[in-house]
Amino acid sequence: MSAEEYYLLIDGESAGPFSKAQIRQMLESKEITRSTSCAREGDTAWVPVGVIIPLEAREPEVATSSGPVPQPPNGLAVILFLCLLFGMVTIAASWDAPKYRDAFGLALYVACSLVGLVIYFIPSWVAIRRDHRNVKSIIVLDLFLGWTLVGWVLALVWALYEDRPSTS
Repeated sequence: MSAEEYYLLIDGESAGPFSKAQIRQMLESKEITRSTSCAREGDTAWVPVGVIIPLEAREPEVATSSGPVPQPPNGLAVILFLCLLFGMVTIAASWDAPKYRDAFGLALYVACSLVGLVIYFIPSWVAIRRDHRNVKSIIVLDLFLGWTLVGWVLALVWALYEDRPSTS
C-alpha cells in the first residue's frame, strides 16, 4: 500500500484504501464531507478529510439560507419611525398644557397629531411609491421644509414629476 492511500470511516465502517484523487472525487460528488474521518494504515487516530485535502483544492461552497435575506428598512419605514418620534416629542413637550390633562383631550391631540404627520409626509410617501430616483432628496426637503406650505408643495410636485425618460 502506498503512503498516499487512506481509509475512510463511513457509517462506522472502515472503507478503502483510497487515493487523494479518489477522495477529491468523492467530495465533489457529495459521497463524503470534509468532516468524514480518514486515516493511513498504521495511524493511531482518525482525522477529518479536510486535513489531508488542501483548502485550495476544494470548490467554493454556496451559502444556503434558511429564510429570506433581511433587507434594509425602506423609506416608508423610516418615515413612519420619524412620525412616531416626532409625535412622542410633541406630546412630551406639551404634556403640561391644561387642555390635554383629561383622557379625551389627550386622545384627540394624539389622533390629530398622527393625521397631521401623515399629511406632512405625503410627498415622501408618493416619491417612495413611485420609486423616484431622487427619493432621498425629496424626503429631506419634506422633512426640513415641509412645515412651510411652499416646501411641502415643492416636495409634492417634485415627487409627482415623471423623472424617467419616456419610451416612445
